[in-house]
Amino acid sequence: MGTRGDISVDVPSGKRWEVAVEMLREGAMVRVVGLLLYLDRDKSGKPREGAPLIIEIPASSWHGLARERQEAVAASMIQEAQGRFEELQETSAELRDIAGGRELTFELVDDCGNGAVGLATLEGGEVRLH
Repeated sequence: MGTRGDISVDVPSGKRWEVAVEMLREGAMVRVVGLLLYLDRDKSGKPREGAPLIIEIPASSWHGLARERQEAVAASMIQEAQGRFEELQETSAELRDIAGGRELTFELVDDCGNGAVGLATLEGGEVRLH
């Protein structure tokens, strides 16, 4: 997994989590339970009003995967991430508040530290490979 993210927290509670949530609202990238969360940004780098919440999932087991298996593996990884994100929302009223009413975009990425490359996205309930 790469090192992207402005702040990383281990659990969605406590002072560090409160700071992370405020940073997320202001446009920062927050890493929690293996997910990278951020609001979609405009060209200035600021979150757009009503911007989708992006939930990035690291694709650590993607390399060497046969093309015909990629969609099934991507769907499985995204589904598992959706479960983790739902658990986060159950635990954190602050995160529920941020996510509420926003489009949620789950994106599987390869981030080896040289920049993230999108591999697959969940769109309209369907996994789309990039």
